[in-house]
Amino acid sequence: MYCSRIMSFILGRKIHFMDSMKQTYMSANISHSMNSYASALFVTTVLVGLVFFLAGIGLFSFFLPMVINFPNSFVFTVLVFLMSLLLGVLFGAVVFMMIYYYPSQRMDYRRKRINLDMSYALSYMASIAGSGVAPQVAFKMLAEIGEYGEVSTETKHIVRDLELMGKDLNNALVDAAKRTPSTQFAQILISIRGTLLAGGNFMIYLKEKAQEQMFAQQLRERQYTKTMELYSDFYTILVVAAPLFIVTMVLVMGLVGGSETLPIPAINAIQVLSYFIIPAINIVFLFVIKNEAESRGVVG
Repeated sequence: MYCSRIMSFILGRKIHFMDSMKQTYMSANISHSMNSYASALFVTTVLVGLVFFLAGIGLFSFFLPMVINFPNSFVFTVLVFLMSLLLGVLFGAVVFMMIYYYPSQRMDYRRKRINLDMSYALSYMASIAGSGVAPQVAFKMLAEIGEYGEVSTETKHIVRDLELMGKDLNNALVDAAKRTPSTQFAQILISIRGTLLAGGNFMIYLKEKAQEQMFAQQLRERQYTKTMELYSDFYTILVVAAPLFIVTMVLVMGLVGGSETLPIPAINAIQVLSYFIIPAINIVFLFVIKNEAESRGVVG
């Protein structure tokens, strides 16, 4: 508690670099306050840096004399100190960057999940609104079911603003549109607000938007399937057909011309292909497919 107060005072009065993260932090939906998160960021960074600094002193003091003959103890002490300091700063910086950018990663994950589940959530709300319930009740039922992941989380915030904060639905929708990481969902919330203010049919609007989002999702999935078919052809050629051809060619050349015809022995060439090249190609394809799926919006 005292650490949080001290760090909050420092961050609030001196640094201010966390101000640029306010919108990101709010959209990431992290349960702790931003000051507490900033305090944990700095305290964790310092502790990790200190731990690795002390560990470096112990390790370098033990192993360096085995490798290098030092002319005197002063040079040895300075070198151990500098190397340990570098180790502590390096790992502290890595931890700092991981914690600092976690809200951005969390926000991006929530945006993808909201866009993926939005069409199904809107269909569910449309079926609820068709029974004649008020929009507030429709949002509450969507929040309580919890089946639509981050969309349900966003509606829980709307219900909280209505029931605990005493806001009306129009203001709650505006605040939710500012808070959500999904631009599409924000536009839908603002459109719902406009429909209600204009006296439009809430159920019809939800059905239209659900059908529109469902069609867009199906289109993205069809495009993704076609792209995966193309990638599968490339994968078959690179990982199945090409290695078999290369192995056969290497073995034939080794049998016919002898080992002198090959720059390296046949067994070594096959080992390099099996243990390094093929796994590297698989890793590349894994990243390509993952990025393609995320860019198409078919997975969260």
